[in-house]
Amino acid sequence: MNKKITEKDILKFLKKQFIMQIATISKNKPHASVILYYVDKDFNFYFTTHKNSYKSKNLLKNKKISFTIWKHDKILVQADGVVSIIKNTKEKYRIYNKLIKSASIGKNFWPPLFHIKGKKYIVFKIKPQWMRILNLSEKTITSKTSPFTEIKF
Repeated sequence: MNKKITEKDILKFLKKQFIMQIATISKNKPHASVILYYVDKDFNFYFTTHKNSYKSKNLLKNKKISFTIWKHDKILVQADGVVSIIKNTKEKYRIYNKLIKSASIGKNFWPPLFHIKGKKYIVFKIKPQWMRILNLSEKTITSKTSPFTEIKF
């Protein structure tokens, strides 16, 4: 029987990771990217990217986003959400610092965040609408019902 994962387990896992894959869309064309993220205690995710990147342009036109975070033999997290822009300068720098701290988890990982300068970057906040989690530590899935733990926000 597959062990269901608690919200506390999920948050602990998410705080130990710092890379997510996101998917945005524009004109019915999907775009996938890998980004650095920070997650707060309320499951809000934050990332920053250049304002002229495909992901920024797509999200400025369509605020819907999907993302995945996973670690082999641990946990898979899939989610959909809606983005908003952090405009307050003090809050943006607080998020930059959280992103740098989050990325410092990885040994020998030197994030491009150290190159961020002013108005060329946008800080996005993702408010998840739903999230589903799969325990990857089990070798087989034997559950007759869905092996996913679901959270709706």
